[in-house]
Amino acid sequence: MAAALSSGVAAAVAYAQGVTGGEIPACRYVREAAARFLGDLADAERGEGPWAFRADLAEAAMLFAEQLPNIKGPEAGRPLRLMPWQRFVFTNLFGFVERGTSTRRFRQAVVYVPRGNGKTTFAAPIALYLTFIEGEGGAEGYAAAVTRDQARILFDAAQQMVRRSPGFREAFGVAERANAIYQERSASKFVPVSSDAKALDGLNVQVAVCDEIASHKTSEVYDVLLTAMG
Repeated sequence: MAAALSSGVAAAVAYAQGVTGGEIPACRYVREAAARFLGDLADAERGEGPWAFRADLAEAAMLFAEQLPNIKGPEAGRPLRLMPWQRFVFTNLFGFVERGTSTRRFRQAVVYVPRGNGKTTFAAPIALYLTFIEGEGGAEGYAAAVTRDQARILFDAAQQMVRRSPGFREAFGVAERANAIYQERSASKFVPVSSDAKALDGLNVQVAVCDEIASHKTSEVYDVLLTAMG
């Protein structure tokens, strides 16, 4: 099955198969997610159920991510190289759509990653893609966290990727300032926000990444952002 798929999606399928087959160590929740994914993919290929699978949509998001540069560590300055687990997340989020449409199945995702495993480097391209590449007019993207300093970790990573990607800036008309990344032609923006939920009222959210969600004392910020996606 994987051989007939594009390379990024094939790697995601191989990862899921390795998890369910026991070759890749994983906790129960990851095993269940991998099993669900493989089952849903099989249903989609048979034309069963309400969800279709669009490998091209998943591949486009991954290809975009891999045009952006690493900004830290020994890979700094080199293009991102997505790891198999990251491809698995991309493929889940972007590949499944309502049958007959391009409307994504999944509107929320919770990704638990141990410290030092590229969480921020992985999340920043997703935020940039959803804010500036999909053609949503007036798209609002947010890097949200308990404190503004924490929110800026993700924002600063995205900002540095934009600064170091002149081709991306030119092709999509994206520019950056100290506290915002924006696209004039679509009136879209990506900014950091802190946990003052009252300040978040009235937003129209295209994508929000809540960093360090376990450190939020309440679900207030998450709830406000979620309802703002309506």
